[in-house]
Amino acid sequence: MSPTPGDSRALRPVAAAGESAARSVLERRVRELEEINAQLEEASRLKSEFLASTSHELRTPLNGILGFLQLVLDGYCTSAGEQREFLRQTLECSRQLLALINDVLDIARIEAGRMTLELESLEIARVFDDVQIVTHVQASQKGVALRFVTPEDPLRVRADSAKLRQVLINLVANSLKFTPRGTIEVRARLHADSGYAWIEVRDTGIGIAHDRLEAIFDPYVQAAPGTQRTYGGTGLGLAICRCLVELQGGVIGASSDGNDKGSRFGFALPVWRDDVAELPGVEPDELRGPADGPIVLVVEDDARVREGLVATLNEHGYRTLAAAGADRGWTLATTHTLAAVVCDYALHAGDAPSLRSGWDLAVRLTQEPALRSIPFVFVTPFESELRARLSACAASRVAAAQAESR
Repeated sequence: MSPTPGDSRALRPVAAAGESAARSVLERRVRELEEINAQLEEASRLKSEFLASTSHELRTPLNGILGFLQLVLDGYCTSAGEQREFLRQTLECSRQLLALINDVLDIARIEAGRMTLELESLEIARVFDDVQIVTHVQASQKGVALRFVTPEDPLRVRADSAKLRQVLINLVANSLKFTPRGTIEVRARLHADSGYAWIEVRDTGIGIAHDRLEAIFDPYVQAAPGTQRTYGGTGLGLAICRCLVELQGGVIGASSDGNDKGSRFGFALPVWRDDVAELPGVEPDELRGPADGPIVLVVEDDARVREGLVATLNEHGYRTLAAAGADRGWTLATTHTLAAVVCDYALHAGDAPSLRSGWDLAVRLTQEPALRSIPFVFVTPFESELRARLSACAASRVAAAQAESR
């Protein structure tokens, strides 16, 4: 018997589907809140550990300074040689203290958005010379061979002089800290097809576990539990390096074959405009990188950011296709077999495009059965907005699936 128009039984399947969809959305939001709370708790824990370790790190050189000065005042220096040694130790403690304070101040300026840059043309060979002067003494004291290798042809990058030196000194110092013996090599080379220079610090030190490679550039994080107790430090050095490189229009990353197998820290910076003008022309859609590498599509409207991503992916064994807009990205995605897509979330729309943003491209790909399984990586400073859209999209799919199943 069919229900009459006023029969409430006709509404029950719809109501049940609606309740199920609402419950699914609610459960997902609860899980998201739990994840956010866990992240906040982890951030709070890391900051608490950072404050505790920093106070210890600051006290150690400060106590050394006070101790050596007190010995001098108490007359324990009976010869000029002893005085020089006490002064040398005091100077070393002062430098340690200054480095720690500078790290704390730098991360505070970066987080407050107050870090300023003066970009200019810098010759890599001269930068390497300056960094070698600063770091060779510590390397000699540890018995570690420190080598700097530059291209035969002059290589100039577009960067801030002080900030680039700071990044390199931090990376070399980091390698020295975790390399008890062996070799540290600093290299620079030009990626002629991208207009970027790749600068890399390789060491034969203790290495990094694969599951820690992603986190080591986060503030207050070190490569492994117990690292601070064994080696000291605040866990800010690599986070500062990442911020400084990205502020200069570059990208940075790390790799390692595992514990006790050394580490590699590399970053890409744009070469100076005059050098770019001399590079051989390359079509934007041309495949670049190792001949047998998986293909990654890079969609980014900022040319320098795009080429930086391309250089980094090529360096890590990927072939790349590059597009400046979502429409062109869609065309390349449908004509090549892709391993992944790396895309700017907030692409600037061109003249009357059918796809106006990175989000539009992602949605279009998910609507195509043959393409929806391709991993998609967004590059964006708008993390909160993106997370909200992803959550809403996922909730909609769950609700639709629940309704269809009934």
